[in-house]
Amino acid sequence: MDPEPIERLLNVILSELPRDHETVYICTLFVEVRFVNRIKLLNVQLKTAESSEKVRSMKQTAQHALLINFVSIFIVYLLREG
Repeated sequence: MDPEPIERLLNVILSELPRDHETVYICTLFVEVRFVNRIKLLNVQLKTAESSEKVRSMKQTAQHALLINFVSIFIVYLLREG
């Protein structure tokens, strides 16, 4: 993969447009902002996925702990009654 994707995209965009200073500046700014926003979005999606995995894991752990407590109480109840 090309290590300079911003420059490569700029070359593709500017090949269709006149290369005056203002056009190059505006296109460069647009592409850089798009890249930054895309990276931010990907980071948020990654954090959201990690967060939902943590929440799911905590719910499963809590459910197992609740089940173990219920079984323990039930066994103690049976031993006292029996």
